[in-house]
Amino acid sequence: DAAILSAQIDQLRRTFHGAEFHILSVDVVEDGCQFEGIPVSNSLMYGAVSPANGRLKKLIVAFTMMAYTVIWVGTFRISRVALPLPRAWREPTQVLAKADMQVCVGGGYLRARSDLVSTIMILLMFHQIWLAKALGKPVCLYAQSFGPYPKQIQCKIASIGLRYADQIPVRESKSKELLGSMGLTDDRVVQVPDSAFLFEPHLSLDARPLLGVNGSDMQVVGITVRAWLPGSRQAAYERAMAEFIDRLSRRSGLKVVVIAQVTAAQQNDDDRVVGRRIQQLLGPRRNVVFLEQRFTHYEIKSVFANLDYLVGTRFHSVIFALTAGVPALAIEYEHKTSGIMRDLGLEEWVLPIEDVTADRLTTLFDGLLRERETYVKQLYSVLPDYVAHAAEAATIIKRMYQRSQRVPAGTHI
Repeated sequence: DAAILSAQIDQLRRTFHGAEFHILSVDVVEDGCQFEGIPVSNSLMYGAVSPANGRLKKLIVAFTMMAYTVIWVGTFRISRVALPLPRAWREPTQVLAKADMQVCVGGGYLRARSDLVSTIMILLMFHQIWLAKALGKPVCLYAQSFGPYPKQIQCKIASIGLRYADQIPVRESKSKELLGSMGLTDDRVVQVPDSAFLFEPHLSLDARPLLGVNGSDMQVVGITVRAWLPGSRQAAYERAMAEFIDRLSRRSGLKVVVIAQVTAAQQNDDDRVVGRRIQQLLGPRRNVVFLEQRFTHYEIKSVFANLDYLVGTRFHSVIFALTAGVPALAIEYEHKTSGIMRDLGLEEWVLPIEDVTADRLTTLFDGLLRERETYVKQLYSVLPDYVAHAAEAATIIKRMYQRSQRVPAGTHI
């Protein structure tokens, strides 16, 4: 997520020369926090997702915030009177009110599961789009994936919410097809690759010593894992990954490195937890390393660039590997994975997380070893144009902004 945001900021800075930025985040934000030199504050959603609040309090905060901000905006638009706002809501509302435009960070968060909490989260996220639009601001998304929406109400919330977006870049064809099935077929919907393909670290890290292969001719296979499935199905996935890692570790000339891609303990999304369970299943292995360091987004891309192969559940680990020319197998937990791999002509190297077994992974990996040359050739034939296309998102947004403000093309913004 940090890499997506970093690349997005870089592109917007290049396109909107001299513009000021302010980031609103659902994570815990300390006083004076900045990201890439930009001030960061808590968003209106923060209280509804804060780990400090229990489930009931989160629900109360979510519905109270949405109801009150609707009243606040309505009163302000009709009478120009600004009702008092609680301190937690004052700054993010003022940031939106002063802004010239809201740009939603790219990613795959505009999706849902078939439970009530997920439905409320979708409502909260689209409320942010509506609120900015109600304040008279152009609203753009940025290289998003959409869905799935298992419930009809979720699909309805998304289709209504997206009516308020002025530009809807989608990052793969599957999302575009889904929006088409929801009736969103106008020219606001454009396909633009994930901005993570544009992420270029301003520093490089020689990760070979960290991986334990400095000065060695061993080939390094990276693995990323995550928590995703319910109960026994997650346990089956972890057992399959453990058995697959065990098989690789017994092969001559291979070293396996399990990399914690995401360590967001605040949101209960920490790959180290899954990695430790797999490590327990494996026991001590001479040729297996578990990396638990909390890398920056710059450092971790260098780690993936030092691999020879990747078997990635975290899809942005796959993107980091691909942009470094490292062949990767992708374990799909959302349709963004197969969608982007299909757009790259690499769809045969995708395995749904529900179908993961040690045998299937072994078969796919052996195929990858055999087809490495073909894979890399395909990658380098499509990636330059694909990455160049990803850079068009900011230009598309600038054109939309010029239209919304009736600014002549070529005017400095």
